[in-house]
Amino acid sequence: MNIQRDFSVIFKNKEWVKKTLIGGAFLMVPPFFIFSFGFIARFIYNRLETGNKELPSWNSWSSLFFKGIEWGLIILLYFAVPLLFLSLLPESIFVFLVNPKYVISNLNTGGFFILYFFALLGFIAMFFLPMALILFSDSGSFLDAVRFKK
Repeated sequence: MNIQRDFSVIFKNKEWVKKTLIGGAFLMVPPFFIFSFGFIARFIYNRLETGNKELPSWNSWSSLFFKGIEWGLIILLYFAVPLLFLSLLPESIFVFLVNPKYVISNLNTGGFFILYFFALLGFIAMFFLPMALILFSDSGSFLDAVRFKK
């Protein structure tokens, strides 16, 4: 793995500043990060299918939107099970995210088990999620994101 070569792909494009600023701006605004997800999916697809190392252009907004929606659904799918376990805590998920010390200080043994199990499932999801997103970007099939044998 040559990190310098891999990151230099971005800078070889003449419009790399404009393209990365647009993508970064979209990533910072919650409803619009969907377009950045679509852009990344298009870049992965182009790289795997055609060998094209160029950054894609910001055109075909509907395509970017729908690919981004699919990426978002895959991310939600992978984190749904850990979040379900987190919802078993005595306080709400919102209280846990705002003030985790308060929730942790009021947990009993079962609550700590739930919290540790949530962390374990979260790490497992984070391990498989990039591979699932790449497989989806390559094939365009939502089912490929959950086929663990691939």
